[in-house]
Amino acid sequence: MTGTNANYSYAGGLVGGMAGGTVEGCFHTTGNVSAPGYYIGGLIGYLSGASVSQSYSTGNVTSTTTNTYSNTGGLIGGIEKGGTVTRCYTSCAVTTSKQGAGGPVGRMTGAGTFTVSNCYSSGSVTGAGCNYIGGFIGLIDNSITALTVTNGYTDAAISGKNNYSTAPFAGANNKQANTTCTGFIAWSSKPNWCYNVAAADRPAGNYMGTEGAIYSQAVTLGGWDFTDVWTTDDTPLLRPYVAQ
Repeated sequence: MTGTNANYSYAGGLVGGMAGGTVEGCFHTTGNVSAPGYYIGGLIGYLSGASVSQSYSTGNVTSTTTNTYSNTGGLIGGIEKGGTVTRCYTSCAVTTSKQGAGGPVGRMTGAGTFTVSNCYSSGSVTGAGCNYIGGFIGLIDNSITALTVTNGYTDAAISGKNNYSTAPFAGANNKQANTTCTGFIAWSSKPNWCYNVAAADRPAGNYMGTEGAIYSQAVTLGGWDFTDVWTTDDTPLLRPYVAQ
């Protein structure tokens, strides 16, 4: 799928943009998503006040925008005014020309409550010379009300402008006080937070950010469901979709 609007592309492998509603048990596996604008996602370009569950994307995602932000994600380009992402994953190669790109989510913005649970990201997130590149989330704006992340990991290869704006969990987090995390793991030699996020400003929660078997790290952290949600492989996978 190729978008053509250089201002607002709202391009996605399944949905360009949606406000409200639910996406469940959907996927995008063949073909790539590319656009010159922003809000570019492997599954959904733009999401506002909606929920996505038991869905995934494996096609490559590329933004060639000349805007300040690209808002590009392997699963969702950007989430605004709250939303929920549950039991989803991406193995896309995400490439951006501007800042704000992540594995499952490129950017979170706008007043609202955001939740990401039981998700993972593999593949790669690349922004040559760009800020706010994250293996999991690209940019978390200071406009959000609250973000809760529960049980997830990334083993995505990430690269951006420098180590001050590139990290496995989030390329930048501007709402540290309202972000909590339980059980996030990164298979990476990089710290979970980019270097310009001081230790005193990092969200409450538990993280494991060293290279190693993700399964054993998850067991150490505790709270992961290896019966109904995750497999017990060294690199856990989400179990197949089951209609709720």
